[in-house]
Amino acid sequence: MTPVLTFDVGQTEWHVVDVYLTSRRRDLEVYVDGERVTPVPLASTTKGTERYELRVGQSEPHTVRIERRGGRRAAFEAYIDGWPVPDNRAAQRAARLEVAAKNARSRPGGGETPGRRTGRYVLAGVILLLLVWGASIFVRNQVNDASLARHGKAITARIVDTEHDQSDSGTSDYLYVWIPACSCPVRVATDNPASHPKGSTIAVLYDTTDPTNVRPLVDGNSTGWDWAGDVFFFGLAVFGTYCAYELMSPELDRLRARRTAAKQASPAAT
Repeated sequence: MTPVLTFDVGQTEWHVVDVYLTSRRRDLEVYVDGERVTPVPLASTTKGTERYELRVGQSEPHTVRIERRGGRRAAFEAYIDGWPVPDNRAAQRAARLEVAAKNARSRPGGGETPGRRTGRYVLAGVILLLLVWGASIFVRNQVNDASLARHGKAITARIVDTEHDQSDSGTSDYLYVWIPACSCPVRVATDNPASHPKGSTIAVLYDTTDPTNVRPLVDGNSTGWDWAGDVFFFGLAVFGTYCAYELMSPELDRLRARRTAAKQASPAAT
């Protein structure tokens, strides 16, 4: 609810008086520094005019008179010790909002609560770990592919075992091929396990500098390698979103402060 009058009272002892009109648009509600007070009705010699009076201040007392003229589209005037005061609702409201915004900016952490600040740190840590993890796997795969391109050697390897892995995210098939350079089996992914049973052979490319770095030349499946790139770029997108939120956070704090000040400026709204 917006006040119909807002004005200051006093110099050394400063108070703010807000005057509201109820929803029925008949009764006045007066607040001094956010506390509701009951003004004293005064007799009026002018038809259609209502007059109310109240005392404001202790060490610096003042007599405030509020006059209402007209019906539904009434006009309101206020007097302090008999002197008329200007209606400065807009200026008062702007001043209160600016003070609240400055207070929010000046508080440690931009007005954040400890719980909210801890939550932001935890979120930033999780995003950073996701980004580093995906980046490390993605870079490792890229390095392995580059090394294969430089030092790769094609051979026909024997399949010593197979593996079928089924999980909630899908199914994957793997072949264990024997690499003579290291005298060890190496697991490679395939998208056609039926064509490569245990005991058969398959053409593969292995890294002469690291024989455990192997890729099949036929029926290979790169899903096991591409997902790391997806994780990296997903983490990068989330991290970018988080950074954008951090940049906007001060402005969001100011908007929250303005909403809070707006509620406090309208005590009759509750």
